[in-house]
Amino acid sequence: MTETVVRNETFKRLSCYLLCIVRLLLGSMFIYAGALKFLDRQSFVTILEGLQVLPGVLHPFFAIGIPALELLCGVLVIVGFMTRIATASISILLILFMILLYPQFDTGATCGCFGSTGSEPIDTAFYIRDLAFLICSLTLTVQKSWNHHLSIDRLIKQRRNMT
Repeated sequence: MTETVVRNETFKRLSCYLLCIVRLLLGSMFIYAGALKFLDRQSFVTILEGLQVLPGVLHPFFAIGIPALELLCGVLVIVGFMTRIATASISILLILFMILLYPQFDTGATCGCFGSTGSEPIDTAFYIRDLAFLICSLTLTVQKSWNHHLSIDRLIKQRRNMT
């Protein structure tokens, strides 16, 4: 019986560390993607125009809004503050990207996910990558955010329990 308890505690501890690593990787990826697009907004506008998924008048607004949201969510996920909201937002973004870019599937068009420098074709590998990120994001969304190591959410929960 004691051995089972030790195994369960070890598994819990390892899963918390694994979730922390996933959180840091996912947040870093969104910060990187958002920063590249934000720093070269004109190229991102050109990419949006080429994809033809939005009315042209909206391109400048989305060229600012999408990178800003990616940066914000990435930072929130890394520091572990409002983690569920941030990862749910990332999940919604990923789903929207996959749906909106599907008409361009296997046409040779690039996604613009990482601005003009890191664009990749919208193909099977693109969807596999985004599905992997979506699974990570959804996993973090359903987890109790105060269980994440190195997170502000955890510190807030501990402080509330002390009072």
